[in-house]
Amino acid sequence: MWPPPDIEYAYVDESVALVQGDCMEILPQLQAESIDLVLTDPPFGLNYNTLRDMASRREAIFQGTTNGAPRPIQGDSRADFEQGMKEWFPAFKRVLKRGGCCCCCCCGGGGPQPIFAEMTLAMDACMEFLQAVVWAKPGLGMGLRYRRSYEFMLIAKKAGAALRWNNTSKDVSNVVDFRKIIPAAHQHPTAKPETLMSHFIQLHSFPDDIVLDPFAGHGPTLRAAKDLGRKAIGIELDEDHIPAIVQRLQQETLAFGTTAAPRQEAPKRGTYHLQLHPPARSRG
Repeated sequence: MWPPPDIEYAYVDESVALVQGDCMEILPQLQAESIDLVLTDPPFGLNYNTLRDMASRREAIFQGTTNGAPRPIQGDSRADFEQGMKEWFPAFKRVLKRGGCCCCCCCGGGGPQPIFAEMTLAMDACMEFLQAVVWAKPGLGMGLRYRRSYEFMLIAKKAGAALRWNNTSKDVSNVVDFRKIIPAAHQHPTAKPETLMSHFIQLHSFPDDIVLDPFAGHGPTLRAAKDLGRKAIGIELDEDHIPAIVQRLQQETLAFGTTAAPRQEAPKRGTYHLQLHPPARSRG
């Protein structure tokens, strides 16, 4: 049944269902072993995009300016991250089908906390850890000495069946190179490119599979899944991000050789519901 029943959705179409809320409250409502792939970019507990994060501290040192007003990410405190390490991966494991993968974005190596190591160990504690794929991002990132120029995509598998793998070649590298996004004011502060998400969707799922993103952000995973003929369920805590996700999902995919209309500014909060299919309400 599409979309999954007994959940109130902010947006539904023939291939994407979007929920606004806390994923730890929504995930128990999904049927066990109903998801083919979890692909997500969770908060890392860095208080990112606040006046306390690395970018703000660096600009203060060099007497520069930050990129606009602070736009903190909900659930991005260290305490939130530590709690997430206890709860997220068991919840993902429950909804994953056997042999399905959890692909989780993670910051690259570096302090002040070894987040990549903490997340790897948390994944391995309840699933079979497979790989730390390096996403090489052209250009230098933040850092006073070693400049951050890559991130990890951590990959683990639910035991009980063969790995869900949709590639017959022998040349899939554990280093990928996709252009990073330097977010504008209207974009998510830690935006990920759709090409990155498409890469892992194609490797670890098949057409009509269901992809879950519990930390949807502005929806790159959902859009990529839709374009690749998969179904996708997205959960996003921050209500302010919902209009941007909806706009992204409603954009038409153009045939080769046609010209897209100029990208419009994200609709204001509270207006997106006028453009939606009627939301699916709870069903007993």
